[in-house]
Amino acid sequence: MIIFKTYVLPWLLLFVIIYSYTFVLKWLLDHTKQRISQTFGVKAQLYFGFLGIWIHEISHAFFALLFHHRIVDMKLMEYRPTGQDVTLGHVDHSFNKRSIYQMMGNFFIGIGPLIGCSAFLVFAFRLLVPASYDGFATILENFVSRPEPLLLMHQLWQAILQIHWQGTTFFFLLLLILTTIGFGLSMADIKNSVTGLPYMLILCIIISLLTFALKLNLTLFLTKLDLVSMLILSVILVISILYSLLISGLCRIF
Repeated sequence: MIIFKTYVLPWLLLFVIIYSYTFVLKWLLDHTKQRISQTFGVKAQLYFGFLGIWIHEISHAFFALLFHHRIVDMKLMEYRPTGQDVTLGHVDHSFNKRSIYQMMGNFFIGIGPLIGCSAFLVFAFRLLVPASYDGFATILENFVSRPEPLLLMHQLWQAILQIHWQGTTFFFLLLLILTTIGFGLSMADIKNSVTGLPYMLILCIIISLLTFALKLNLTLFLTKLDLVSMLILSVILVISILYSLLISGLCRIF
């Protein structure tokens, strides 16, 4: 029981966190895209989020290649989306089902857009608004070391108030708006990632057993990993909520 609680449970919690946020984001962004389509037309989704769509598909392709999948067909954007179940882009890939490495890769290929869009926005934030980036990074590092939610919210609010609004700041906000749609995973993405989940769980259990046998304590590392994952996904969720509110406001105006 101690082994399970110390070495296995934190891994399971990590996957629960990832999929819980993933389904909430899917529901929220699907609803937002539906509002866009109803108000401005189906094709308007491309205008409101073309950058996110590109990064979404590139992320799928990147992890597919990383795990030695063969990309059969790829389209960054469908310029004439039609029908109710609109596909804004796609990456079709094939793989060897007997390869544990390639099967494991399905997990990362499925959730790849969450990683890709996050990485892009972090890079853009650091490049365009470096002073604010350093401030936010310090706050988040302190939170991971000493988790105090109320203190975190206070410090983040103070950091937002101290942002120096200039051209590059507004350009970053534009990139943020154009990227947010990319965080939404389709049901096909989620199902694909689930096929790799058992292999990821087996890998995590093996790592846990090895660390236990070697008398290594990964409790602190795993706790911080869960905390960082939850923090990143919470930021993504807040961004998506604000994006949804922005779209709702525009839809009411028009």
